[in-house]
Amino acid sequence: MLVLLLITVLVVFICIRFHCSILCRTAMFISRNKFSPTTNMMIVLLNALSAHIVEIFLYSLALYVNVVYFEAGHISGDFDADILSYFYFSMVSYTSLGLGDVWPHGPIRLLTGIEALNGLILIAWSASFTYSFHEKSMGGSTLEKQY
Repeated sequence: MLVLLLITVLVVFICIRFHCSILCRTAMFISRNKFSPTTNMMIVLLNALSAHIVEIFLYSLALYVNVVYFEAGHISGDFDADILSYFYFSMVSYTSLGLGDVWPHGPIRLLTGIEALNGLILIAWSASFTYSFHEKSMGGSTLEKQY
């Protein structure tokens, strides 16, 4: 259980730091280059999406390591126990979809719950960053420009 907690905390810190790094580097890259607003928005969205995919992969590795090497529970349902199945389960957890076709048992439920909370925060951060960037690129409030 202690190993599970340590791995969970480590993955949370890595994901937050990584996400911050990607968003900051994206902002710096865009401020240094003169692309069209549409191209800039594509850069922002693709970088945010790429960051989320990497973070989901990190969580899937943490799940895999905890289940296979530390026997911290198991995952049941429509689950093949290969890395792609762990990635799928991690994506469902990270995005808080909770489809219900795969579910955790045992101590890894803690990792899954923390993943959902961390995913919610990081997705909201990406949305806030994207909105803020869009508002700045439009030269003020986008609602005022539309009406």
